[in-house]
Amino acid sequence: MATSAHTGNLRAPHRPAVADRLIRVTTALAVAAVAAVAAVISYRHAYELVTTDGETGLTARLLPFTVDGLILAASMLILDGPRAARRHRPVARASARTARISAAVPLVQPT
Repeated sequence: MATSAHTGNLRAPHRPAVADRLIRVTTALAVAAVAAVAAVISYRHAYELVTTDGETGLTARLLPFTVDGLILAASMLILDGPRAARRHRPVARASARTARISAAVPLVQPT
C-alpha cells in the first residue's frame, strides 16, 4: 500500500484505468437495462389503469408519462441535493408524494 506524503494515510494502489472504465460502463448498462424494463412495465400498468377508467386517445397515451416524469424529476432532485448549494429535498419529497398519490387515485373506487 502506498502512503500519502502529507497525511500519512494508506491508499489502495491505483487500479488500471481500463478496469475502472469497464466497471462504470458495465454498471451503467445494467442499471439502464433494469430501468428500461421497469419503465415499460410502469407505462403498461398506468396505461391499462387510465384506459380502464375510460380515457382514450392522446390522453390515455400521455398520462402515464406524467406519473413517471414526476418520479424521475423527484429522483434527480434528490441526487442533486448534496451537490447543490441549495437543498431540494422538500420539493423532491413533495413531487414523489404527488406522483405516488396520482398513481394510486385510479385504484380507489367509490362505494
